[in-house]
Amino acid sequence: MVDLEAKYFDLERRVQKLEAAKLSGVPNLSVADRIDTLHDRVTQVQNNVNARITKEAQSIRAEMKAGFATVNERFEQIDKRFERIDGRFEQVDKRFEQIDSRFEQVDKRFEQIDSRFEQIDKRFERIDSRFEQVDRRFEQVDTQLDGLRTLLMRIDAKLPDSQVN
Repeated sequence: MVDLEAKYFDLERRVQKLEAAKLSGVPNLSVADRIDTLHDRVTQVQNNVNARITKEAQSIRAEMKAGFATVNERFEQIDKRFERIDGRFEQVDKRFEQIDSRFEQVDKRFEQIDSRFEQIDKRFERIDSRFEQVDRRFEQVDTQLDGLRTLLMRIDAKLPDSQVN
């Protein structure tokens, strides 16, 4: 056991010598102090990095806000244009409604003209039927006249030649 105790003291002396020796450019500091110093440096670097990230993020936010403001302004202009276009479409719709009403009036006039033509067609049909009746009467008269001619020719044939009119 004495041997073990001697080894322990030997190792403790070596650790003290190592702590006292130059390590990572920091002379005469214990390992714990050296770790604390390194930790402080890492914290400082972290704070610097965080500050840069925050600064860049704020810069990006400012650029984005400016960009979004520009985009919003552009959208407002587009909305105004759409409103003007909607107004124009409403005017066009009104014009089309006027045109539709005019076409409806024209359609009504054509319907009136069609009904007048139908009435004229009916009149012509009545006139045609009257002419057909007149034609039939003339045919009857012609037939009767043919009968009279033949009768007169027979009578004329029976009369002596000296009585010619």
